[in-house]
Amino acid sequence: MRHNRGRLAVAAVVTALVLVGGGLWWWKPSKSEDVPASACWGLVTAGDLRTLMDGATGKAVEAPPITPTDLSGQHARAACSVDLNSGGTRRPLVEILVDQLGEARYRAAQNHETEKVGTGENAVLDFGAGVDGWRQGTYSLYLLLRCDNGRPTEPGAVYRQIYLSGGYLSPDPPERERTQLLVDLARRTVAEVVRQEGCPDVRIADRAPVVAG
Repeated sequence: MRHNRGRLAVAAVVTALVLVGGGLWWWKPSKSEDVPASACWGLVTAGDLRTLMDGATGKAVEAPPITPTDLSGQHARAACSVDLNSGGTRRPLVEILVDQLGEARYRAAQNHETEKVGTGENAVLDFGAGVDGWRQGTYSLYLLLRCDNGRPTEPGAVYRQIYLSGGYLSPDPPERERTQLLVDLARRTVAEVVRQEGCPDVRIADRAPVVAG
């Protein structure tokens, strides 16, 4: 009799654990596993997108560019964006723009970003020699570099600007971790531009700058 009672008690405990565990699984916010394996010229990984989508339901979709572009320097602009498609509503996860600039536009952009540092709107980030980098607010980054490889798409367009922004849907993971992911992605982007174009005056840092906070 005691033996049967013991078996019944164990069974009750196991059943309770299964029900509680099942309940926790049921109420955990679902995360899409259906994300592009490697988006934006192979720079945005599935792991990046899972971090950006943490706690959100839906599917990560790489938006097709208006015109085919790559990072080889054959186009005046290269653009990429990945959205979260949830119930037919699309919201941005990450966007990367790479533009070619002439001297005048480069100087104007550099002066503008430097002035914003003085007002506290921007923070300087070090991506390596020959690259000017700024953190604009929490989830956007702006980089400038010279890429005089002798084959500009347009006469005098020997500079590159890289703009990277992210959209976030939940407070998890923490803000610093999400921002660091974008900074890491910005380093990957400028490194790939330099690799493909062969920018002689740029030396990319081995690691992305660390976000303070």
